[in-house]
Amino acid sequence: MKVKNPYQRRGGFTLVELLVVISIIAILATASFPAMNAVLTNARMNASMQNAVNIHKGLVNYASGSSGLYPDGNTANEALGYLVDDLTSEKPFYVSGDPWHGQTFAKGPDNLWEFSSPSGTALEAGENAYAFSVGMSPESDARLPLIASGFTEGGVGTYTNDQTKPGGRWKGKKCVIVYADGKGDTPELDRKSFKLMENGYDVFGQDGVDFKNPVKGN
Repeated sequence: MKVKNPYQRRGGFTLVELLVVISIIAILATASFPAMNAVLTNARMNASMQNAVNIHKGLVNYASGSSGLYPDGNTANEALGYLVDDLTSEKPFYVSGDPWHGQTFAKGPDNLWEFSSPSGTALEAGENAYAFSVGMSPESDARLPLIASGFTEGGVGTYTNDQTKPGGRWKGKKCVIVYADGKGDTPELDRKSFKLMENGYDVFGQDGVDFKNPVKGN
């Protein structure tokens, strides 16, 4: 008869071993979180850029039936609001997590506008996160900026690294921009001034550029 050795180790993990494994997994998860967050941020930024490119297409289509001119307005919402009916949605103007939306439209636009039933207002305050340069047309200099991430309040051309404030969606590191020729980009900002600089010049401060900010939601 075989006698079982009382000192023989049973299969499976001890409590200490399980705690060690859990600790290692937690450390690895913590280490990988910044990388995953960066990937998600880049994906959202690229999605925002693609929406801005589609807005540009809407502008070109609008100009073809409006004496070759883009819409005008005192704010980006007012000017870009003319495109909503043609684009059949206000969703292209929404950027997830952007403070320009405020709390009312934090989860997206209501998608109601003056051509809908029930009627509403195209791009109400908080339904648009993009700044827009008025007074331009499809014939404008190809490298002039036309559409961009909304700037800080009262600071056209300037962003912030405070994500809770307008102009801080991308942490002051990059911005979304579409040039007059329709090409989109997500260039890096100057780390000190939070401006988009090229060869020492402020891209948004060029002659012929007249950016209007979005209208902040509540």
